[in-house]
Amino acid sequence: MKRTLLVLLALCLPALSACRAKAYRNDVAPQTLALLGAEAAGMEAPVFAGADELAEITGQREELPDIAVCYAADGNSLDEFGVWRAGSDDIKAAASLLRAYLSSTYENNRAYYDSYIPAETPKLRDAEVRVYGAYAVYAILSPESRERFFSKIETELAPVSPENTRDWQIARVFFGKLTKYSQ
Repeated sequence: MKRTLLVLLALCLPALSACRAKAYRNDVAPQTLALLGAEAAGMEAPVFAGADELAEITGQREELPDIAVCYAADGNSLDEFGVWRAGSDDIKAAASLLRAYLSSTYENNRAYYDSYIPAETPKLRDAEVRVYGAYAVYAILSPESRERFFSKIETELAPVSPENTRDWQIARVFFGKLTKYSQ
């Protein structure tokens, strides 16, 4: 009976850990991710946004958060993306601010962009915000570039594999002891 109970417990622990959200690294500088993302998106010579532009995006003028924003140097391209590392408590607020920034930028500039660079407007309309643990990331890119960009960001933040979690380690110990006792 004890052995059966231990086997069931060992089988349930990994299943419980799979129910949790992915665990991403939080030790990568947003500037590093932005440079790697620019390369993946095929952006040549990206320009980092200055303090005034960051304050406009984040709504914070006194103390800027840990954020890196890059945009294309070419005036005929709307390519832009940003990586914001926020605390776990602040990540929803950061993602919300980025969504509001993208929405207002689209609404306030759509007519101008449609008259000036109409092929670029869909990038802004379809801009996306994704959250990876403590990072809120947005991209104003073509669909192909956006997917390459987000894929690179996710790869660099390397979710912790379930096999390395404490629950799996406990399960392996139980299986090892069960195997030893059943022989």
